[in-house]
Amino acid sequence: MALLGLLQKNLGNELTSHLKEAVTFILNEEFFDLMGAEDQGYAIHKDLRLKLTKIWRETKNFEKFLTKSFPIVREWGKVLIQRET
Repeated sequence: MALLGLLQKNLGNELTSHLKEAVTFILNEEFFDLMGAEDQGYAIHKDLRLKLTKIWRETKNFEKFLTKSFPIVREWGKVLIQRET
């Protein structure tokens, strides 16, 4: 619950949901040898996932990853809203 609260505090409910969908690449990347699945997220998250993948590969630390991801997700959200209007 603490993690969800941190996410919602920094991103709000909608962007938290998008981040949760986008970070599934971590499972695919870290456990590919066990799961054998390639990353196949939603198309809407493709650009976001690419940026987040770069951060993950640099940090390999979930707490640092989240901290660095917040501004990227916020910016991605602004672009998403502009596309919808």
